[in-house]
Amino acid sequence: ILDFNTLANSTPKWSKIIKAFVQLPPEGVGINSFNINATKKSIDITGFSPTRELVIQLYNNILQDEENFYNIDYPLENVARPTEINFHFTFFIQDELLK
Repeated sequence: ILDFNTLANSTPKWSKIIKAFVQLPPEGVGINSFNINATKKSIDITGFSPTRELVIQLYNNILQDEENFYNIDYPLENVARPTEINFHFTFFIQDELLK
């Protein structure tokens, strides 16, 4: 049982990360992929937005959630078109969220 507890305690709590993230995308934005890199403590997302404004709102929502995430990139191709946007972002997970 000690081995199991040690392993369980050393494994990141993915549900906490997902729970923190699902509140951030604005209505109308779809997330197509959500990949967590446990080694780098990073998240890569791709998705679709009907408007540039919603992509910017998603970016701002992630940026403002400093308690859970930090260092989000800002690829300019995410805002190059005014509508029908396939976007991608990479950002990092605060250590506290992994506990």
